[in-house]
Amino acid sequence: MFDPFRSFSYESQSCFVSTCMELPFHGCTINQLCGFRYSYRDRSFIEGILATKTLVFDDGASTIELPGIVFGCLHNEGTPTPALLEVHGHVGLGSGPLSL
Repeated sequence: MFDPFRSFSYESQSCFVSTCMELPFHGCTINQLCGFRYSYRDRSFIEGILATKTLVFDDGASTIELPGIVFGCLHNEGTPTPALLEVHGHVGLGSGPLSL
């Protein structure tokens, strides 16, 4: 599981940034962070905080850094299906504006 406190580049996003406003179900947390909720057809859901992080790819010969990558840091996975319990990470591959 990703621990944001062990990351040098992790930054929670404010609920007032444009990327937060693009989420269909978003709102402000008590700390004015961008909280979101996404529901699936099987009635499972996820909740979390929108954040940014620098992704680093290193092949031993060179390093590529991609700063400011937006992602959702999940805090609640609702009642996931048994198959999702086996997954160690989720990547958004939908057609929305914040999807990879």
